[in-house]
Amino acid sequence: MAWHEAYGFFLLLSILVSSLMGVAYWIWRRTRTISFPLGLFVLYFWSFHGAWAVVHDLLTGSVSGRYHYLFERMFPVHLDSYYLKTLILYWLFVMAVAMTVVLFVRPSSRALRQPGGVLRIRHSLLLVISIMALIGSAFIIRGQLLEVALANRSGYDLTSQGGDVVPLFSLHQSLNRLSVMPLAIGIPLLFSRSSSRYLVAESTLTLRIAYILIVAAVFAYGFLLGNKAELFAAMLSGVVIYVLNSDTPNYRGMILGALLMFGGIAIIDYIRTVPVGDVLDGRIDSERLVKAPLEILSSNEAYATHFSMYGVLYHRLPHTYGKGIVSAAAAFVPRVVWRDRPPLTYKYYADQLGLPETQGFTLHHATGWYINFGSTGVLIGGALLGGVWVLLFRRIQMGGALAIVGLIGFAFVTGGFADFVRAGIASYKSLVLYNVVFPLLVVRLASRADTWWGLPLRSQTGKAVAN
Repeated sequence: MAWHEAYGFFLLLSILVSSLMGVAYWIWRRTRTISFPLGLFVLYFWSFHGAWAVVHDLLTGSVSGRYHYLFERMFPVHLDSYYLKTLILYWLFVMAVAMTVVLFVRPSSRALRQPGGVLRIRHSLLLVISIMALIGSAFIIRGQLLEVALANRSGYDLTSQGGDVVPLFSLHQSLNRLSVMPLAIGIPLLFSRSSSRYLVAESTLTLRIAYILIVAAVFAYGFLLGNKAELFAAMLSGVVIYVLNSDTPNYRGMILGALLMFGGIAIIDYIRTVPVGDVLDGRIDSERLVKAPLEILSSNEAYATHFSMYGVLYHRLPHTYGKGIVSAAAAFVPRVVWRDRPPLTYKYYADQLGLPETQGFTLHHATGWYINFGSTGVLIGGALLGGVWVLLFRRIQMGGALAIVGLIGFAFVTGGFADFVRAGIASYKSLVLYNVVFPLLVVRLASRADTWWGLPLRSQTGKAVAN
């Protein structure tokens, strides 16, 4: 490959990413909320972030990240026409999401209307839900976690193989996700209580201390199991709730809090490979611990997702023409009812490429759509995701009691983008359950009994207000 062709990949990557940044800025100017650019950044990270190191390393022959073992376990990657098409297809997907927002969202956050009152939330109930879910999750895996600790293995070994060795492992995962949802709702309310638009809750010093303790417990649990995705999603969801729920958000305080959370999540990325006994005894490399926030940027998760489209193109996988859509819809039916459900697109992807069954890999959402319908599917998938995003935001803009439904759904869907984009098209079940239904149930359980969406809400003075 000639030098001008090779370095042309850097030029192309710069143009594609710059155009996405320009559209993100345009959306921010139209909506005056950082929520959309935040979600687009997540899409960028799992679509393009890995490309910079890949292009650099393949050009220079150096190793700048921890992803190179994936070339052996998945497939080698080259700077060729297939990689060129990979970058363009990812760009089409993210741009389809962004342009759907541009076309259908109402300009300016001033269009956000007050609901017919505010929904009063009880912090104590949020904390109870979080504690019960955390205890339930730990109770299910208590035996296997003890075995892992006695064998001096990392807790992430249990997490990655739990579906095969732990009964009710899916319930454990659901409870683990549920444990962080109340925190994503309650913590923003602690700091926006004096200027809340949709959700309001009274705060005391005791409650603040309780939140600190529960957050510490959730992070400690994450350290043991190596789970960081749930915490990252909760952090993003909480940021969105805060900026949309507060009339006068304190951005400096929000950024500081988010950085502290991100630092803790980055530490989990390092500790997840350390044996449980070493974690409990404090036998941790302090130097690597300090570098963890920077090393998370070279996490192999972003690369495995990024490579998925290249593998499909290079090996010329035949399109399935909608079989993945059928299997994604069938996933909503419990396996006890439909034991022989159609296999997911990921299984087709893994089988066709001969990926090892002993390790799971991530499948980019755009790749899942491409396997089904080719380039057209990539555009359809991006427009569909953008449509869901806009629909929830417009529900906020329309005001009324259902604005609260839009707020919670929009915040948790935005927070769930990281999981969504890494799970092919099988992620719609997770999107509906974990990013819409469960968070709304948490809000309902933590709200006063005389308030509910679609019924008169209570104003902050306690009087019923008609919509």
